[in-house]
Amino acid sequence: MQREVNELVARFVPPGRPHGRAWVRPLEASPLFGPIEQRTFRFEQRLDADGLAERIGSISFVVSSPAERRSQLDQQLRELVAARGGRVRLDYVTEVYVARAS
Repeated sequence: MQREVNELVARFVPPGRPHGRAWVRPLEASPLFGPIEQRTFRFEQRLDADGLAERIGSISFVVSSPAERRSQLDQQLRELVAARGGRVRLDYVTEVYVARAS
């Protein structure tokens, strides 16, 4: 399910948007900051069709897309949830980075 949602959302990602942790390298190389500490937190969210559509619809690059594309995505998300009995689980990984100023 998560893979299918990611594939749907990927169509909305603006071209040239950095992926993954590409932004960490300049931070690590900067003389402005000391060593970077990183922590990872996992959690899940269980959603019905309305919840999933609202959650994914709140992503900045989805919100800024044309209404017709958003409507199509909304319908596809609702179909995913319906095919899985009316509720789905979204797994999250939050990575937190902290560095002190040098």
